Amino acid sequence: MEGAIRVVIADPHPVVIGGIRSFLAGSKDIQVVGDCSELRYIHEVCLKEEAHVLLVGHALEEADWKSLSRIRHANGLFVAVMAVTAVRDANTLCQTLQGGCRGIYDKADSLEQLPVAIRTVSQGSLWFRDKDAHHVVESLLKQGRGTVQTRKIPTQLTERQQRIVSLVVRGLSNAEIAQAVRVSQATVALDLSRVYKILGVADRVRLLVKVHAEGGPKPLDMELPTQSETESEALHPA
Repeated sequence: MEGAIRVVIADPHPVVIGGIRSFLAGSKDIQVVGDCSELRYIHEVCLKEEAHVLLVGHALEEADWKSLSRIRHANGLFVAVMAVTAVRDANTLCQTLQGGCRGIYDKADSLEQLPVAIRTVSQGSLWFRDKDAHHVVESLLKQGRGTVQTRKIPTQLTERQQRIVSLVVRGLSNAEIAQAVRVSQATVALDLSRVYKILGVADRVRLLVKVHAEGGPKPLDMELPTQSETESEALHPA
């Protein structure tokens, strides 16, 4: 199918591969071009079949997510990797995302969501359940509040937007960020809405996961302003 999203399925169970193949056959814009039961052959199959998306059903701890996320075609495009799993442990999901996985498809979800998830990751966005997202973010914030930086996000963020994102990653509220950056809360909210648009995320939760999954602005060691400085800022807003 010309123009279809080319998918490779990696799973140790042939019956699972067959089930996913059969279901995705009903999606005109998605084509399963290959499958693999052993992790060691995934790179070869993805490159041979010119895959756009790789679905991995192997145990999360068995897969080398950093290696899988670096499968790159001759034209420079990377294969978008998505885990298909029943794991709910936040730390394990965090490690998977930090390794470069673009999405977590929960096996408990309806199959109707799978084509949506495939389309989402193929377009460069992240996919995960909202129920999982908040647990993942909490775990990320506990892991040093934004010290993870695997690779930079290619953006056109201004210096102030970079600072705001860094503080969001550290877990600060809009009010605390406004104090630190010395602007109004309205300005922080406006800058964040612009950041969401630039990075292709819908909200604060997905911003946190995206930055931790891909790397991004390194947290700044900034001290919060004193009460007197805050009052002065209120009198002389930026």
